[in-house]
Amino acid sequence: MNAQTILRINKLKSLRDLEIAASHDTRSFVTPNASPDKNVVILTGPTTTVEVVKLTREKIGSQKIRKNAVLGAEIILSASPEYFRPDNPASYGQWDEHKLNLWQKVSNNWLEKILGNNIVQTSLHLDEATPHLHCLWVPLNKAGKLSYKTTEFGGTRDNLSKIQDSYAQALEPLGIERGVKGSKTTHTKIKQYYQAVNTAIQEPLVTEQLFPEAKDKETATQYRKRAIQQAEPHWELIKLQLAQIQMLQKERDTYRQKAMAAEKQRQAFSEKANLALDLTTGLLKTLIPLATTITSLSPNGRVDGKEWSFSRKTEVIFVHRHSDNFKMSLNPSNLIQVATKLKPQEIKGLQDLSILMGRWLEAKYSLYKNTEQNSL
Repeated sequence: MNAQTILRINKLKSLRDLEIAASHDTRSFVTPNASPDKNVVILTGPTTTVEVVKLTREKIGSQKIRKNAVLGAEIILSASPEYFRPDNPASYGQWDEHKLNLWQKVSNNWLEKILGNNIVQTSLHLDEATPHLHCLWVPLNKAGKLSYKTTEFGGTRDNLSKIQDSYAQALEPLGIERGVKGSKTTHTKIKQYYQAVNTAIQEPLVTEQLFPEAKDKETATQYRKRAIQQAEPHWELIKLQLAQIQMLQKERDTYRQKAMAAEKQRQAFSEKANLALDLTTGLLKTLIPLATTITSLSPNGRVDGKEWSFSRKTEVIFVHRHSDNFKMSLNPSNLIQVATKLKPQEIKGLQDLSILMGRWLEAKYSLYKNTEQNSL
C-alpha cells in the first residue's frame, strides 16, 4: 500500500479552545499519549501558550467579533506510516530521518504558502507514534476580516477537497498519494486523529501527576485551591482520552459490521461467479453436439458462414469468428478450462452462434420433413 496524505482541520471558537490546543501543542502540561524522552519542536511562532493567545489577539486586532465567530483554527498534517518507515510501518515512534526532513520542509512550505501571515504557531511532534505537524492560525480572509467561512477552508465541502488536493500535489514528489477522493468514510475530527498517530490510548494520568504534595502548615482550603489550579488543565486531556476510547469502541463495532457485510458480499460474488461458470460450461456443452451434427452433414466436416466458421476433427470442434479473429478449440475434457478464460463479448458471441446453429438444424429438419411427405 502506498503512503497517503493526512490532513485534519479543527475550528477553535474561543480563546479557551485556542489555549487548550496551544497547551497540547507546546506540551505545557503532561500529555498522556506522548513519550517524555522525545521532542516537540516549535518551527514557527511563540513557544508558550500565553504568547500564542497574545499573538492571536494581536492578529485579530480591534475588529468586532461576532458571537459565533471562529477565533482560530488548527491544521494537523502527516502521512501514513508507510512513508516514514517503509520497511516496518508498525514500528511506532521510529522514522527515516531523511524522509522526515523532506516531508517537514515540503509541508511547512505548503502551510506558509496557503496561510501566510495568518499562522500563529507551527510545531513538529516527534514524541508520538508517527511524526506530524500542528499549525495554529487565525482565519482572516483576504480583506483581513475574521471570517473562517470566507477563507479557502470555509464555505462548502468542495473547498476542503481542494485543500486536500493542494496538499497532496505538494507531497506528490515524495511518493505520497492523496486519500480516496469522494470516499464515503466519515471525516475524522481532530480529537479522533490520535487513533491514527498513536498506537493505543495509554493509562489515564496517575494521581501524583494530577495533585501536588501538601506543604507544611498548609490548610485544607489552601491545598484544595492549589490542587484544583494544578489539575485543571489535565481535565481536558482526560476527557479527550475518554472520548477517544468511546470513539475507538464505536469504530471497532463499525469495522466489525463492515467486515461481516464484506464477507457476505464476497460470498455473493463467489456464488455469482460459480453460476456464471456453470452457465458458460453448459453453453459449451451445447455447442459440441450442435457443431458435431452440422459438420457431419458436410462432406469435408467444415462449415463456413459470413460471420462464423467451424470444423470438426475427431472429437475436437474448432470455432472461428471472422470479425475479430476469435478462435477456440473445444472438446469434452477442456470445457471448464475454456469457460474460465472466455470474455463477456466472446460468451455473447457463442450464445448467438448456438442460436444460429439451432435455427439452421430446424430449417434442415423442416426441409427433410416436407421432402418426405411429398414423396409419399
